Amino acid sequence: MLDVNTGEVLAMACYPSFDPNLFIQGMTDAEYKADGFKDTEKAPLLNKAISSKDTPGSIFKMVTGLAGLMEGENDITHGITLQTRIDCEGEYTKILKPNGKGPRCWDWRHISQHQNQTIVDGLTHSCDYFFYDVANRLGIDLIDKWGKKFGLTSSTV
Repeated sequence: MLDVNTGEVLAMACYPSFDPNLFIQGMTDAEYKADGFKDTEKAPLLNKAISSKDTPGSIFKMVTGLAGLMEGENDITHGITLQTRIDCEGEYTKILKPNGKGPRCWDWRHISQHQNQTIVDGLTHSCDYFFYDVANRLGIDLIDKWGKKFGLTSSTV
């Protein structure tokens, strides 16, 4: 968490996906490999709070949502309204990764709770699918436009 006026770090945390106590007693190479510490994609030993470039996560849903609402006033095909409703289908198949799969909502196993959502519901449930759909309607140029308005396209240093 940063102070919005000064940029000073007020709080920072990195919660590893493993029990750090594993390193106290030591472990064999086989245990080290079995626990996924050599997984370069997940990089469990990397302090992501200070040492990684990562997607902004759910905080960017506010930018996407506001962009969708503002652009929807001009052209509903490139945005949303307060009444727009979107059903979460779990996997967003309009955008496919190189492996042929679409990104999934964080709560894809319980998508019944993410049905018929407005922007307020999408934010309340933090439904990834909802915001994938809004972002897809906007396109990268409008997302960039609104990111710029929030000062998110320039260095914070």
